Amino acid sequence: MNNRANRQTTDPMIPPSVSAAEAAISNLEAKRSVLIERGSELATIRASVAYKALNDDDPTARETLSRVNKETAEHGSELASIDAALVTAKHRLEAAQRHEAKQADREQAKALRDAVRQFVQHAAGVDSALEVLISSCNGLQESLTAMHRCGSTFPSDAQLQSLGGRVLLGALSKTSFRRNFETLPPLERDRSMARIVQQWSDTVERSIKQRLGETETEAA
Repeated sequence: MNNRANRQTTDPMIPPSVSAAEAAISNLEAKRSVLIERGSELATIRASVAYKALNDDDPTARETLSRVNKETAEHGSELASIDAALVTAKHRLEAAQRHEAKQADREQAKALRDAVRQFVQHAAGVDSALEVLISSCNGLQESLTAMHRCGSTFPSDAQLQSLGGRVLLGALSKTSFRRNFETLPPLERDRSMARIVQQWSDTVERSIKQRLGETETEAA
């Protein structure tokens, strides 16, 4: 802030801060209010002594009137100067507001650039995740088909489709695109494909042991 203030005093092309411009206007308006009040006082004094000074030729009244007239002339000049200064101060405030708005917009533009970069990165992450999802889902179906060829009827295609689909819906319900998909009850949103498949595989493994004549001790 101090660096900017120093630059403003040496470089007329750099507008003041909005707060500094507002303070200048407030200061000038306060001085103008004092002058306006003094102008009213001078008019009252003039009205009280003008008749005696000009009609009765009263020396004291003439002296007072002369002093009032002199101060009134100076007062008018000073008031005109204050008004001129206020015009300049308001122009400087407008310039400061434009400058600060431009600076704020520049900062927003920089933040926007960062947000766009993250946007692009997340899009790439979605594509990568979808590639893994597609490959893994297809791999599940291919493995299940191989299991069926080897004599296991469990789990069925329908079970994989049903529970697997619910797992995917549960995951999608946690994304910003959830409105595009069926809404699941809360208890179904945290299902794990790995846990479901592990339970199925444990069941199939027991049937494998029976077919191979393995005991729990032999398997260990």
